[in-house]
Amino acid sequence: MTELWRITVTVPEAAREAFEESLLAVADSAGSEIAEGGGWRIEALARERPDESLLAALLAEVAEAFGLAAPMAVVEPLAARDWLAENRAAFPPVAVGRFYVYGSHIVEPRPDGAIPLLMDAGPAFGAGTHGSTMGCLEALGRIAVAPASVLDLGCGSGILAVAAAKLWPKVRIMAVDNDPAAVANAEENAQRNGVADRVAVAEGDGTADKALRRAAPFDLVLANILLEPLVGMAADLAGLVALDGRAILSGVLIGQGARLDAAYLAAGLDLREAIEVGEWRTAILGHAAAD
Repeated sequence: MTELWRITVTVPEAAREAFEESLLAVADSAGSEIAEGGGWRIEALARERPDESLLAALLAEVAEAFGLAAPMAVVEPLAARDWLAENRAAFPPVAVGRFYVYGSHIVEPRPDGAIPLLMDAGPAFGAGTHGSTMGCLEALGRIAVAPASVLDLGCGSGILAVAAAKLWPKVRIMAVDNDPAAVANAEENAQRNGVADRVAVAEGDGTADKALRRAAPFDLVLANILLEPLVGMAADLAGLVALDGRAILSGVLIGQGARLDAAYLAAGLDLREAIEVGEWRTAILGHAAAD
């Protein structure tokens, strides 16, 4: 059983990433989703009660940088939770594209021919059934030529890196995230799925990471993040993709697709295919000069 503290705050989209990162100074993990009525709802989880004076100072600092009024944060304890029991109830197995995503509690036979991905949900990460993740898994199955090298940028739980390793047994994969909790979770999932020998997980600062840039270019770059960071790193990310390679980008709402496509077209990657799952859109892109 795990006892946690939850911090909740609603902020404008333009400042979402900065507020989310600031909360990691007092929390162990943070994530966000579109809030009802506008803006983004950030939820952070901490193993110990956060220092509320420090929390207020962090929020005020970010707000000042964006010319905003400091948002109010709600801090509340969560009852001790049995995450495995919740996982059973909230994350049934799902077949998506060529993959079958299931938790360790599932004992039913897997569908014939499906590639199994063993993923359990935890306090900071889901089990891979979000619409953007499902779009990426579908997109992986549509890559016609097996890549020799793959980058999973902002890997989170590592589900996409694990899926690529299982789909292409000879592929070399680098999975990078700036959150130490994500790095640990991805390493664990690679181990549990028997692909740890081919998935190198590392903590790194996005496209600026030196080890990542030394390993480039990659035949396939995966980035399931959000619109703003994807647009901000368009030029750098495009530079990591091999001339005849592909990029799979997600974490973008359907209505935001045109802005993403324009940013990457300006960086030299054009849209080859778009996949929509619920309200989320996944794009497969390639170098415009390659064909």
